[in-house]
Amino acid sequence: METNILEYDDYKRKYYATWQKKMLHVCWAASGTLLLVELMLIPVYIFVGNTIKQPLLMYCLQRVVLPSCISLTSVTLCTVIVRKQSVSQRRKNYAINFCLLTITGVVSLFHNYYQIFLMLPMFVIFVSVIFLDVALFNKISFFVFCILVVSLITWGLFETNGNLSLISGTAVSSFLIFFILRSFAKLVLTFVQHQTEYSYGRYRERSETLTAIRVDSLTNLYTRTTFNEMLSDNIGANKEVSNPLILMLAKIDDMRNANAVYGKENGNDILKSFSELLKYAVNDNRNIFRYSGNTFAVLFTNQSLDAVKDMAHILCSSFSATHFTFSGETPSFTASVGIARYFSGMSAAEFLDDAKKALHKAKAQGKNNVVISPLSESI
Repeated sequence: METNILEYDDYKRKYYATWQKKMLHVCWAASGTLLLVELMLIPVYIFVGNTIKQPLLMYCLQRVVLPSCISLTSVTLCTVIVRKQSVSQRRKNYAINFCLLTITGVVSLFHNYYQIFLMLPMFVIFVSVIFLDVALFNKISFFVFCILVVSLITWGLFETNGNLSLISGTAVSSFLIFFILRSFAKLVLTFVQHQTEYSYGRYRERSETLTAIRVDSLTNLYTRTTFNEMLSDNIGANKEVSNPLILMLAKIDDMRNANAVYGKENGNDILKSFSELLKYAVNDNRNIFRYSGNTFAVLFTNQSLDAVKDMAHILCSSFSATHFTFSGETPSFTASVGIARYFSGMSAAEFLDDAKKALHKAKAQGKNNVVISPLSESI
C-alpha cells in the first residue's frame, strides 16, 4: 500500500506548479492590458497630436507594434515552456519570471511617459522571491538593474529636454529605491525559505502520523481504523447507486500456535507472505485491510459473489502450498475465509457480523475453507 507523503522536492514542485499557473495568468493579463492601453493611445495621438513630436506611423511602430510584439511573443513562448512536460520545474520558474520581466521592461523602455514607469520592473524582484531560488533572485535583480539603466538613458534623451537636474535626481532616487527594495526582497526570500521548510516539516509530521494510523507498518495494508471508515463510506454509496458490496474476511489458521513454536519474528514473515498472496488473489483490489492480528478484510464493489468466492479459493490454495523455512523445518499453513454480501437495510455492524459468522463457520468446518454466509446465499 503506497503512502502519499511527498518528499521535499515533490512538495516544492507542487508549490511551484501552483504559482506558475497563477503567474502565467498574470502575464497574459498584463500583456493584454498593455496592448489595450497602447491601442487607446492612438486616438489620443490623433486628437492631441500637437503634443507628440513624432509622425503617426513612427509613433505606432514605437509605442504600439514593437512593444506589443515583444510582450505577446514572450508570453506565448512562456506558455509553451510551462505546459511542456519535459521541461524541468526550475526552467519553468525562470521562464515565468523572465516573461514578466520582459513585459514590465517593455513598459519601462517604451512607455516611460511618467518616471514611476521606470521602476516597474522592480516588481519582478518580489515575484522571484515566490520561487525560493537564490540564483533566480540574483539574476532577476541583475537584469532589472540593467533595464533600469537603459530606461533612464532613453528617458533622459527623449523625455526631459536635456534637464540635467531632473535626470540626475531621478537616477539617484531610482537607484536608491532599487537597492532598498532588493535588500528588503532578500530578507523576505530568506524568511519565505525558512517558512516553507517549516511548513513542509509540519506537513510531513502530520502525514507520518496519519499514515501510522491508516497503514499497517508490517504488511503495508490499511488498518482497522481505515476499514471502519471505508466500510461506512461504501455502505453510504451503496444506498445511492445500489452497486454490489461484498466483504471477505480471511484469517490465518492456528497463528497463535505458529508464534509459540516458531517465534514472533517468523510469525511476522507468515503475515507478510499472506498479505502479498492476498493482494495477488484479489486482483490488486486497493480495499485490503489488516483487520486484526491475523485477520484480513477485503471490500469488493461491482464483483459477483461467485467471483469473490473463486478469489478466496485461489488465496487458500496458494497459501496452503507455500512452505516456509524456520529452523530447518519447512512448515506450511492454511487460512479460512468468510464472505458476506451487503443488502439494503443492513448497518455496518450487521454486515461485518454476517461476515464474521461465515468466517467462524469456515473454521468450524475444519479450516482451510471458504464459506459464504447463509443470508448472502439466500439473496
